[in-house]
Amino acid sequence: MCAALETEDACRIDPGALALRLGVSREHFHRLFRIAVGMTPTHYARLARIGRAKALLREGHSQADVAAQCGFTDQAHFSRWFRRCFGVTPGNYMAREPQAYRRSAMEARRFEND
Repeated sequence: MCAALETEDACRIDPGALALRLGVSREHFHRLFRIAVGMTPTHYARLARIGRAKALLREGHSQADVAAQCGFTDQAHFSRWFRRCFGVTPGNYMAREPQAYRRSAMEARRFEND
């Protein structure tokens, strides 16, 4: 199962497709996943999405861009999940990030685009 997970985008796990690849039922895959990883595939994918979102915010991406890139329905949906996981809204999180770190991340991204 771990080898199958390595080839998947953690944010977009499809339990049905992975179960089919492993030759087990979806329910059995769900049980195996929970035993191996310690959480359901849905919870795992949600944590991966919110973790990627946090990294994108640190890189200087806007909240709306992050919400779209990480598969949230809209910015409000993203903001609610971010607050549930980290105890602070994305805007307040960014306000606490050092300005120099954000500026250097934005400059690095600008040079990549040139």
